[in-house]
Amino acid sequence: VITDMFGDVPFSEALQGRTNITPAYDRQENIYPALITMIDEGLAALSAGTETISGDVVYGGDVAKWKKYGNSLKLRLLNHLSSRQPNAAANFLASNPSLIDTSVDDAKVAFGSVTSNANPIHQFDVISGRKDQAVASTIVDKMKALSDPRVSVYFKPIAENDNGLKGQYLGNAPGNDVGDTGESRYSRVGSAYASIKAPVVLMSAAEVNFIKAEVYHRAYNAASAQAAYQAAITQDFAALGLSSSAAAYLANANVAYNGTLQRIMEQKWITMFQASYES
Repeated sequence: VITDMFGDVPFSEALQGRTNITPAYDRQENIYPALITMIDEGLAALSAGTETISGDVVYGGDVAKWKKYGNSLKLRLLNHLSSRQPNAAANFLASNPSLIDTSVDDAKVAFGSVTSNANPIHQFDVISGRKDQAVASTIVDKMKALSDPRVSVYFKPIAENDNGLKGQYLGNAPGNDVGDTGESRYSRVGSAYASIKAPVVLMSAAEVNFIKAEVYHRAYNAASAQAAYQAAITQDFAALGLSSSAAAYLANANVAYNGTLQRIMEQKWITMFQASYES
């Protein structure tokens, strides 16, 4: 994430604490191969059975699921390199790696029902007592225009009726400085991402299938791209407890796969609400 956002960053000399407070900057073109090598080394260690996983809050020590996560991370990085290495992700997929294909294998960190172990967004938005956070109108308006059933779990309806808006889903325009301490103008982050026990998703089957859709689209494999696109949305709905609504949503003319990268990326952007920088 850091190199994706900032380009050249400290890597080979990073995290050395006070022994090196001025680490050298590594070029992004060198960081990516090093990251992929680290993933490969981790996968090799898991396959060799030389590593013991303890204190695992993601998969509870399940090595097979960690392999899926490692391969999925590698696919993500190779997809990022598509402009420089256009065949790398497709070649990797062709090797039939085990991936996070279904939501039951999502890599996520769970939280508890007490304040000391609460979801971090819940801590920030609710426990802290802050009243100055709202969701952006950009995504709220797009999801409402698509009649997206995820609206009800992505966002909280407006809580108070001071402005006659109680119960509606409305976002604040990015950059707008109108306050809403009374929670009567704008929605907040909803239960899927900000309830006290909501998990933080590190990588999901939805993301992996969207990546596959991108890769197949670039390879002019329309049938596989469509299948992966539909699987991505279906798996996201499953993860959110909305499986019964997936088919109708996919039948929406403005959602159904139309063979364009724009359609894939729009739905990936909606689905990656918790990690929009990956879309």
